[in-house]
Amino acid sequence: MTSVIWIASAVGAALLVVAGIPKTSGAVSVPFIPSGMARPLGVLEIGVGAWVLVAPETAALVAMAAMYCLLAASLSVAILRREPDCGCFGVEPVKPGITHLVVNVAFAASAVAGAAAASSGLTWFRPDPNERVLAVALALLAAVMLAELLSTGADLRTIRADLRRQR
Repeated sequence: MTSVIWIASAVGAALLVVAGIPKTSGAVSVPFIPSGMARPLGVLEIGVGAWVLVAPETAALVAMAAMYCLLAASLSVAILRREPDCGCFGVEPVKPGITHLVVNVAFAASAVAGAAAASSGLTWFRPDPNERVLAVALALLAAVMLAELLSTGADLRTIRADLRRQR
């Protein structure tokens, strides 16, 4: 049976892939990094996410935890500076928010837990090959839905604030 830690790690890894794809076009601007670095960041996100999905070993999960910690730190600064866009999911602006930050910290934590489980050789951590294909497919679907939800959540907050101002 697939463990909850592996599923959470797989969804986090898939979200890295989903978020990295638009950055590789070069059309995405990410606050706090030079404009030419968005494409390499996207490639790195895709690479780390794919590595965890294909081989959820300790090194891959540590890399994912580090990536999410870096993204959480960048997002924290964006929130504090009230940046209009986090550059997370593509060319449409997404206002950085606490929900994004919580998601980043949660996926960093799942990667740390996964790395601990993988390094200790726990057999329940890794799904069997048949389950892994299904889990990766579901993780990619969940990541797409989560990216859309995070993007829409920022839009809904903006709409609510605009409605309050109009009253």
